[in-house]
Amino acid sequence: MRLFIAVPVPEAQVDALWPLQDGVPAAQWTEPDDHHLTLVFIGELASDRHSALLAALAAVHFEEFSLTMGGLGHFPPRGQPKSLWAGLEKSEPLQRLQRKIERACMGLGLSVDSRKFSPHVTLARLRNSPPHRVAQWLGGHVGFASAPWTVNAFGLYGSRPLPQGAHYTLVHTFAAIAAKPLVRS
Repeated sequence: MRLFIAVPVPEAQVDALWPLQDGVPAAQWTEPDDHHLTLVFIGELASDRHSALLAALAAVHFEEFSLTMGGLGHFPPRGQPKSLWAGLEKSEPLQRLQRKIERACMGLGLSVDSRKFSPHVTLARLRNSPPHRVAQWLGGHVGFASAPWTVNAFGLYGSRPLPQGAHYTLVHTFAAIAAKPLVRS
C-alpha cells in the first residue's frame, strides 16, 4: 500500500466541485469521497516502520486554520494535460503544516518529493483529452472559488491502485491542538 498525508476536503466543498465534473472527454473524475489535499506523498513503506511514522505525525502540532479553494488548472502546465485541479488560496498556516509534516517524515529517513509544494485538489485524471477541450473547460469555470472551511485535522491515507483508479483508505487522523485563549489585561 502506498501512503500519503493529506487534508480531507469536507462534504460542502466537495459539493461545490460537483458542477465542474463535466465537459472534458476522457476525464476520469475523482470520486466525491476521495477529494483531498496531499501534503506529503510517502509511497511504499515497510509495515514495521508504520508505528514510527504514526508517532512522528502525532508529534506534529498545529492550530485550526481556514482554507478556500480558488482557481482551476492542469498538470503539466505545458503540453498534453494529464490532470485537472482546483487550487487553494495562499495560506501560511497550510504551508507551515506541510513543512512540519515534511520534516517529520525526513526525520525518519523517508524521501519526500523535492518539488515545491503546490497545494491543489485533483479533480480528474486525463487520458488523451484534447488540449483545446481542456482550455474550453477552464474558460467556462473562470472565477471558481469554494466557501472557506476549517482545517482541524490531517490524515495518513493508504492508496491501492485499481483498474478504475486508485482507492484511498484513511489509516489514521491527527487532530489540531486547541487554540490558546486570548489573554486580555
